[in-house]
Amino acid sequence: TAAADKAQDYFANLSPRDMSDAALRSSGKAMRQVGFIHNTQFEYEQALAAFEAALKLDHELLARAPDDTDLLFNLGQSEFWVGNVAYERNEYSLAIEHMTNYLDISQRLYEQDATNVDWVMELCYAHTNLAAVHEANADVTSAMTHMNRSVSLNREAIALAPGDTYLVRELSDSLAWLGTIQRTAGQLQASLVSRKASREVIGTLLDSEPDDATLQDLTAYAWRGEGFALSLVGHADEAIVAYREAISRFDRLVNLDPSNVRWRRDRLQTTASLLEAAAVANLDEIEEDERFLDQLDSLAPTANDDFGSPLRQLALAHARAVTAHRNNSRFPERSAKQMEIALREADAVLRENPDQIEIALHHADILLYIADSDNELASERLPTVGKVMIERSQDSSDPLLLSTAIRYALRIGRHEEVTDLSERLRATGFHSARLDHEKSRGTGMEIN
Repeated sequence: TAAADKAQDYFANLSPRDMSDAALRSSGKAMRQVGFIHNTQFEYEQALAAFEAALKLDHELLARAPDDTDLLFNLGQSEFWVGNVAYERNEYSLAIEHMTNYLDISQRLYEQDATNVDWVMELCYAHTNLAAVHEANADVTSAMTHMNRSVSLNREAIALAPGDTYLVRELSDSLAWLGTIQRTAGQLQASLVSRKASREVIGTLLDSEPDDATLQDLTAYAWRGEGFALSLVGHADEAIVAYREAISRFDRLVNLDPSNVRWRRDRLQTTASLLEAAAVANLDEIEEDERFLDQLDSLAPTANDDFGSPLRQLALAHARAVTAHRNNSRFPERSAKQMEIALREADAVLRENPDQIEIALHHADILLYIADSDNELASERLPTVGKVMIERSQDSSDPLLLSTAIRYALRIGRHEEVTDLSERLRATGFHSARLDHEKSRGTGMEIN
């Protein structure tokens, strides 16, 4: 970082017009590297300054040689990095501007040679990045358009280089992304199809290289994603099978490297998903219950990983809530403390950026579980949080948001909104035995 700061100060004092082409190329590359270093440290102000400096240098170079494809490619990289920093800072309008510039440049490269696998994949990446930004900006229609194009381009690249395993891995990842966007759009059956395809694609590679740890890693996440997709359409038994497939692969990976916090952490999060699927299906005998809280305590947040981030804290606090709820018990002191920390951190994040929907959903769900244990403070907060969740659901097809809004509407007595929310949720194909039970209990009538 110290070297990067010195480099940034040095290049800031140079005039691009006074530099040779070679010096400009070196400077642009150096500034991208400087920006990357700051970006990995979440130092976004410094990263943005470096990437914008690189962008300025790349524009100067391309003006001197407008037909140079290498220079055009470098300009695209700088546009991407400026857009990526804006995305990380939740500045979506700026992110869309620069990611669109990156897409336009990638399209120009593709049109110059559509048989060049690198250019095909560059355009694929550009569509994927725009899909991510649009999804974060709640424009699911645009996100879907870009992600479908990304998958199509990835398949084009595989047709050009059928033996390239990297491209197959990328296709699996692209299909998983598509499944996520389809889920947010309320297209749950399509999401399940994409998730299964993602798992099958990576499975073809694992069959030929069963001991490859990277493929085991990707397969674990593919099974977990398929499990989640299955759970949303009410196939709890199949979801549990998928989650256990994921857990078995995480176990194998943890045995390879017990110090890998990510694998240990994500194994537990997958176990949490399995427990929730079991709770929804009203399955009482799940052996993972017994060890789960003790395993959670073995992964205390550290300064060396992101386990302590608000989202991670919330996900695992939520898992504690599910476990206690399944066992019909009050929350142990350690669980209550964890939930208190998670909720406090989530409150801080949501005050600064209320559009963090994943955090908002975990936050809302934990409050409901805590309120069930007769926690007065949680019960007092339900009307305020419920109002926010119901308002957010008005223009959404996201089944996670709609189902949470229904639970809050029932809990805080806004029964007149349950019918409309339920009809919109039913259109997505979402099914949850637990939600049906809550609706029946809350309205006094059976909900089909």
